[in-house]
Amino acid sequence: MSMMEFGSRSSMVPLPPQGDASAAGAFSDQGAASASALGSRIALAISLLDETDLPSAIGKSVKQIQRYAQGKSEPPVTAITALAAVAGVRVEWLATGRGPMRDDPAGHMAHAPSPVRTDGRLLSRLTERILAVHKEAGLDLGLRQAVELAAREHDRIVSVLSDSDDRLIGAGEVIAELRRELLIRQSALEHIHERSGE
Repeated sequence: MSMMEFGSRSSMVPLPPQGDASAAGAFSDQGAASASALGSRIALAISLLDETDLPSAIGKSVKQIQRYAQGKSEPPVTAITALAAVAGVRVEWLATGRGPMRDDPAGHMAHAPSPVRTDGRLLSRLTERILAVHKEAGLDLGLRQAVELAAREHDRIVSVLSDSDDRLIGAGEVIAELRRELLIRQSALEHIHERSGE
């Protein structure tokens, strides 16, 4: 598969309606329960680590990490990605609770490297750009939805490209296609609204 094929799919992401409260904030689709569940997963990931090294590993203070684990504060994408990498858990699982905690098909809790490693830089870049493109289009997309989309695109890109620089180029193509899709959808909606006002 060539890198140009990354952007050749239709309907890359289902768009929430503008102003949809379920997508207004990260993880807000289930409100406080979702924040609590995220905090529980963060606490579990932290329990796998030597907590003295944790603040420097993810670039946050102990107090801030505790707020994340208690569900009192929402972690940024970079903190989720970094914590997942140092704890050896899947970013999608940590952010959303979906899928296995680790890539190990047997579900072992050993710290052995998984056969397919998550490219944290790629996943973080995809997630940040997906959020930014939606914001540019005036659409709210929660962090959970962005991470889910980024994880799917990450897995697709990683399955065909081994070089990290080529992966970032592939990510750029995915984001360019997403931007085109959003512009087309936005234009179609504007056309519909214009016709309904006639």
